[in-house]
Amino acid sequence: MNVIVLLTRLIKIIIMNLQVIVPLVNWGLGTAIIAVFGIVCVVLVILVVTMINSGKGKNK
Repeated sequence: MNVIVLLTRLIKIIIMNLQVIVPLVNWGLGTAIIAVFGIVCVVLVILVVTMINSGKGKNK
């Protein structure tokens, strides 16, 4: 057989084994991080809106 074909097969086997051992995506953790990020963004927007509205009342 050709050396290039053997190396290609070996690389494919190594990549397949690495994907089984080390998953590239963890959907549970990723979803949790996105949810926490969304909650933080909503809280910050609410905080900024309340600060803007509280400043308007003092000027009158």
